[in-house]
Amino acid sequence: MRAYMLFISLGIVSLLFKYDNERKIRRYERSYASMTYFFNDIVSTMEKFESYDSSNERVKLQSLKETTLKIGIFNSEVAKKIQELKAAIDHRKLQFDELGSRIQRIKAYVKGQYGTNSKEFALIKSM
Repeated sequence: MRAYMLFISLGIVSLLFKYDNERKIRRYERSYASMTYFFNDIVSTMEKFESYDSSNERVKLQSLKETTLKIGIFNSEVAKKIQELKAAIDHRKLQFDELGSRIQRIKAYVKGQYGTNSKEFALIKSM
């Protein structure tokens, strides 16, 4: 049996799912997308109750609908940022590999020009 509890504090909506002892929480049930989906499901269920009218402005139905829209926008922005971060990480790895090959070429040049016993080669051989 699943019971939903909704806590709203400081404008941040948190969903807490309470499961009975036999059932373990699966990974997909803990993701932000699934929490957003469950929250949207709760709000749509609350819309069906015509008698629901909270005195607290932050848990009124219109406020909860606006919150679901904001969460959806924030989730899509986070997904975009993650893609940008992955692209930046890949670019950085490529630059690091290029730098490594450049260092090896410089070491080979210095070794060929000055020899392995020179001061110049001793300075860069640990790179």
